[in-house]
Amino acid sequence: MPGPITVSGVQRVLQTLLNERISIRDLSTLLEGIAEIAGNGRSVQMIAEHVRCRLARQLCAADLGPDGNLPLLTLGPQWERDFANAMVGDGDNRHLAMAPSRLQQFIGAIQSAYERAGPRPGKSWS
Repeated sequence: MPGPITVSGVQRVLQTLLNERISIRDLSTLLEGIAEIAGNGRSVQMIAEHVRCRLARQLCAADLGPDGNLPLLTLGPQWERDFANAMVGDGDNRHLAMAPSRLQQFIGAIQSAYERAGPRPGKSWS
């Protein structure tokens, strides 16, 4: 392990994942991911983000279509720029500082895109 992590630290990472409705059944992969990055002043959020990357296949598999493809929506270049420009702070203190009216426009655009795409047969997006 690169650095020590307490049992309560592991518990907080697992709680973070559970709060996001991520299954923690694959405990060996979770603990390997935690061990890879824990310590050295890393926050619970940073560790959880690393573990999410390790669980990418599991997280995506739940939403695969019958053809094996993963349906998705992508951000247009202007939205990417807007979000990148709205990020403030450094490191772990980095956060989004976008005007509420612009966020409402984004939410409306996502809702419209979902409606245009429509749910797949046998799968709801609720």
